[in-house]
Amino acid sequence: MNQRPRAPRFHRMHRIAALLLLVPTMLHAQQAKRAEFWRWFAAHSQVLQRVDGGSDAMLDSLGAALARVDRNLTFELGPRGARRDLVLSADGIREAFPEVEALYAAAPPMAQWHVIKFRPRRADLSRLTIAGREFDPAHARFLLTKDEPGKVGILLFLEHYSSADHKLFGQAGFLMLDEALGEYDLETRVGAIDFLGRESPYFARSRPLAELPAAFDAFFAKR
Repeated sequence: MNQRPRAPRFHRMHRIAALLLLVPTMLHAQQAKRAEFWRWFAAHSQVLQRVDGGSDAMLDSLGAALARVDRNLTFELGPRGARRDLVLSADGIREAFPEVEALYAAAPPMAQWHVIKFRPRRADLSRLTIAGREFDPAHARFLLTKDEPGKVGILLFLEHYSSADHKLFGQAGFLMLDEALGEYDLETRVGAIDFLGRESPYFARSRPLAELPAAFDAFFAKR
C-alpha cells in the first residue's frame, strides 16, 4: 500500500511555531477593533443619546460598527434618559459570547451610558406577533425537568399550540424564554426545551411563565 510520506518533524514544528507567532498578532488586531469601536461610539455618543425609534440611520451605523468587531454582535438601546442602556448581545450565538465579554471589558467609563453584556431578563414579557399569529406570554406556562449536570430542561406550554406549526410556536417560545431568563442563562444553563399544548399530561404540574425566573434561580441555588 502506498503511503503519503510524512512531513519531517522539523517542518511540522516550524509550522506550529509560525502559527504560535500569529496568535499575538491576531489578538492585538482584535483588541484594536474593540478600541476603535469605543472611539467611534464616544464620537457619536450625543447623537445616539437622542435616537428615538427603530428607523434612525444612526442605528444602522451602530450595527455596522459592531459588525466590524464581530459580525455576530448586535445591540439594544434602552429608553432615552440621563443615562441610557447599551446592551451588547451575541444574538444567542454561543461562539460570539467571548467577544461580548471582551468588548464589554474594553468599554471606557461613560457618564451617559450604562453598558450591559447580553440581553437581560425582562420583568414585563412582550406580546408577540409572528406570521400573523399572536402569542401572549401571560397565557404560557412552564415545567422544569431534569437534564445534564449544570443545566435544566424546560417544557413550555403555549396557548393554542399545534404540532403542525411547531416551528412557529418554537420561535415564539424561544423569544419568551430569552426575555424571561436573559440571553446568557438561556444559552448556557438551559438544556432541552420542548414546546407543548395544554393537552399534554405534564400540563397539570405547570406554572405561569412569570414564575420562571424565581423557579430557575431556586433550582440552581440548590445545586
